[in-house]
Amino acid sequence: MNEKYVTSWGRTSYSKLSTLENNSLVLDTRLADSKKFSIIGSLTSYGDSAINESGDYFSSELLKSIDIDCEKSVVWCGGGVSYEELLNETLKYGLIPEVIPGSSQATIGGAIAADAHGKKLSTPNCLSNSVLEIQLYGVNGEIRIVSGIPSDVPLWQSTFAGLGITGLILAAKIPLIPLTSDKLREEKVKCRDIDSLLGLLKSSLHTHDYAIGWIDLSRKDFFRAIVSLAKFNKDSNSSDGSLKAEFGKYLRHYKSNFKFKKKRKLICFIYRLNLIVINRMIFILSRKSRTVSLRKYLFPLERIYFWPMMHGREGLVQWQRIFPFQAEKTLKEVLEKVNKSKYLPTLVTIKISSEESKAVLGYCIPGWNLAIDFRAHQIGLREFLEELDQTVISSGGRPYLIKDDYLSAKTVEQYFPRYSLLKSKEFKELQPSWLKNDQLRRIGLLD
Repeated sequence: MNEKYVTSWGRTSYSKLSTLENNSLVLDTRLADSKKFSIIGSLTSYGDSAINESGDYFSSELLKSIDIDCEKSVVWCGGGVSYEELLNETLKYGLIPEVIPGSSQATIGGAIAADAHGKKLSTPNCLSNSVLEIQLYGVNGEIRIVSGIPSDVPLWQSTFAGLGITGLILAAKIPLIPLTSDKLREEKVKCRDIDSLLGLLKSSLHTHDYAIGWIDLSRKDFFRAIVSLAKFNKDSNSSDGSLKAEFGKYLRHYKSNFKFKKKRKLICFIYRLNLIVINRMIFILSRKSRTVSLRKYLFPLERIYFWPMMHGREGLVQWQRIFPFQAEKTLKEVLEKVNKSKYLPTLVTIKISSEESKAVLGYCIPGWNLAIDFRAHQIGLREFLEELDQTVISSGGRPYLIKDDYLSAKTVEQYFPRYSLLKSKEFKELQPSWLKNDQLRRIGLLD
């Protein structure tokens, strides 16, 4: 008999699949047996956020309701709805969610549990500052509506970025905004030093809708980067069908994209062999300006559907940290250490965050949002990243926990000043007894 496995998107964490449930009654402690479940959606987290070593899982696949109120510009949608599915519906009315994460396959419940953020420069740009209400299935099967009102604040701030610790997110009320165009006018600017890169990103806060920087650290003798600046193309009117059709076409492609194993292995080998050449070609061939669809700009990496496989059997680690604006010196120090190390990054991006998350374990603060991809399980890599973490902690930075697969409870407590609240007796009473996942246990929030 073939054994089935559950694995993270980064392919660094996995477990055998023993049980897969989708009926919320099994989570009621008055009806459930001794099993403890990890909640899974689309499994787009990089590390062990959704992994349960016992192999018992609860899938949010049935939580697919979408109820749009165009008059109030809000949508109530199920926790199992992906952003791809949500966009396919809201675009019929010329509306999009206020915050859109970097993965179209992320579910609403998963994105809230991560307190996901988007690429846009205006606020709000993280879900804890955007979502209006949550329907939560928590202790003893109790279903309650949670919002940001004073009496709900402890539960609200623990649910966002809580990695599922407060229970199953059945649904959420999300604000929608009008889509002024289905196209973006993108301008790419090449930079030869870090100060030019950071200056461009910071000035874009007042001039553009989106901005992201790509940094080439494949060469140790010089610095180069590209800043992508984009704003909605007012000359291109949004239509009811064109962008929706594009998203639908992309969804079908995404679901069937792992069929070509032989070709994928060849591409992965060539990519790893020629990483320096490819980075150079990206820099040289980058077009100065172009008109690009919203989907292609929001989810660029998903077009490279075999990205985790490119890193080999070991999988992919993404080290994502945010630095306060005043910690530019620390940011430069980290980039220099990575550049001088033996660990060649496969991708380095930097964005700007302009607000602070309300969540206890929230990621966003006003500052520099840096993400670096590495091939996982390299000898000494974890120790090197832990050394970088101490540098970030000293600057007041934070880790994006949904991308993490190695931080200890001690290090997480150093990163987040309010960490101890989640271990208090008052909070333990809000925590469902049926919950279990490897990351929460690793960072000391589950026994």
